[in-house]
Amino acid sequence: MPNEQLPSVVVLTESMVLSNRLRRLLERELEANYISCDIQSVVEVLKGDAVDLVVVSNPLAIQPDPLRLLKSTQRSAQLLVFDTDLDISGPVIEQKVAAARLILMGMLPLPCKPESLAVVMTKLRLISVTDSLDRAPIGPDEVRAAIDKGVIQPWYQPKVAMPSGTVVGFEALARWVEPGFPVVEPDRFISIAETEGLINSLTRSVSRQVLAQLAIWQQEGKHWHISVNTSVDDLESEDYVDWISAELDATGVQPQGLIIEVTESRVSKNMPLLLANLSYLRQMGLGVAIDDFGTGYSSLSQLNQMPFTELKIDRAFVTEAHRQADKRVILDNSASIGLGLGLAVVAEGIETIDDWRQAQASGAQVCQGHFSGAPMPASLVPQWLEDWQRRAAVIRSAAGSATPMPDEDEPETSTQPQVSGWRRLFRYFR
Repeated sequence: MPNEQLPSVVVLTESMVLSNRLRRLLERELEANYISCDIQSVVEVLKGDAVDLVVVSNPLAIQPDPLRLLKSTQRSAQLLVFDTDLDISGPVIEQKVAAARLILMGMLPLPCKPESLAVVMTKLRLISVTDSLDRAPIGPDEVRAAIDKGVIQPWYQPKVAMPSGTVVGFEALARWVEPGFPVVEPDRFISIAETEGLINSLTRSVSRQVLAQLAIWQQEGKHWHISVNTSVDDLESEDYVDWISAELDATGVQPQGLIIEVTESRVSKNMPLLLANLSYLRQMGLGVAIDDFGTGYSSLSQLNQMPFTELKIDRAFVTEAHRQADKRVILDNSASIGLGLGLAVVAEGIETIDDWRQAQASGAQVCQGHFSGAPMPASLVPQWLEDWQRRAAVIRSAAGSATPMPDEDEPETSTQPQVSGWRRLFRYFR
């Protein structure tokens, strides 16, 4: 019978053989009640009683994603990760763990030196962390107050060109951030904002913060754009174009740095006004992207009519496309449609190096996903950029690519005539 005074430890690897082997390594350093699992057997274990520590080996190679499984079942458990290729996988794992708000105790290479494991084990603190506040119901008055206080803020997910790894921009994603409370994900408040008539206020609050950040980056000479999700309701407002124009003037932002994302799954109630407003935005110099392509209601004729500059292929057709032929067909054809219409093609949901390679093979030009970077506050972008430049060099080296990694503050070298930074960036989003 397990000793209830000892910590409970779940060891998850790709197979039971590896799981038992890793368990024997851990038993040398930590006395505990161990459960060895592979992905087929772990689901029922994690849905049972709370555990203290989950040990995962090569999490990016296991499907379904064990980190997402932990987020939904054992978020209070501490996490120890082993990986056979930490140079490439390590930053991706860290970002995914941060996005899932798991408690990461450490990451170790495989094979692992006993002294390295001993250091991590001495830091192990088996504590219970409640997430009751994180899942408490949210009411419309709370959402309204959060918008008014400005605590619903943009976090920035990188968009990088393939295969060079050059950073071309970021997508701004709303996060509810208040000191002393867990970060609230958008799926918990966006739908409330939509049903309670608060979505326009939310969109404009986040957009205003995005323009302030974009102004800072432009002043620093960063040739990046920011994509911001804009509700169809806002885009069908009589005053939206005047509002965004006034905000651009107030911040001094060059309009080519802003891309308006329109979610395909939202049905337009006033198509003529939507088309007119999108056309005005394009005339002003803003980019316009169709988001979540392939999941909504738009027809190819609407895609041809609207003045889009960018097509974003939904993650449902990108993640694991290298393993699933049906996804691969949709990915390839979506990229072909976008390129044929002269649009920049962005592949969302790139989680692994295999996703990266498959998306690049499809013709997609830009990567967005946890492989390159999770959403982050603007203050963490410099640190991410340093890490990404190192990883991009490793990725190119592993692929045998001779493509240089340009300095983000320097112009790209090209056989093309030299053009200004914004015109150079706009080659991706013309």
